[in-house]
Amino acid sequence: MQNIVLAFAKDNTSQKVRRMLASYGYEIYACCHTKAELMRCTQGIDNLLVITGFKLPDATCDEIADDIQAKIMAIIKPEQRDYIQNSDIFLVPLPTNVARLGEAVDMLVKRFAINKKKERSEEDKKIIETAKLYLMEHYLMDEPAAHRFLQKHSMDTGSTLVKTARMILKK
Repeated sequence: MQNIVLAFAKDNTSQKVRRMLASYGYEIYACCHTKAELMRCTQGIDNLLVITGFKLPDATCDEIADDIQAKIMAIIKPEQRDYIQNSDIFLVPLPTNVARLGEAVDMLVKRFAINKKKERSEEDKKIIETAKLYLMEHYLMDEPAAHRFLQKHSMDTGSTLVKTARMILKK
């Protein structure tokens, strides 16, 4: 996750957080001042971390988390914690410092890397497609049924989709 977007109502807050993260080795993709600007700026971006305050002029961090496909980190005053309903928002209490903010971002970056799905190689995709075609031809399944069969058999045997596809093709 390299795409970090800052969303703060005040420009001086954005600049302060930008400097803190820069000293920790992070580059900022963009700085936004409203939710509307944030929505436009982040459209179609994967692996996104939005760092925001409790609220922008047009939205709270809860509303941002509900509408944007991103990991949200909110830098908030301790008394604002009770007003945040979304448990997926990672909270960093004020006052904060470079080390605390940098470590929090590091932790989220590592968590994103662990949870990120691995991309299948072209060879693996071809094996799965070939197995689906085999099932469709020999067992008169449609494509979604063949895919579900592969998934179910993989889960039942505790193997990967690619291993299951290879087993079917060896028969």
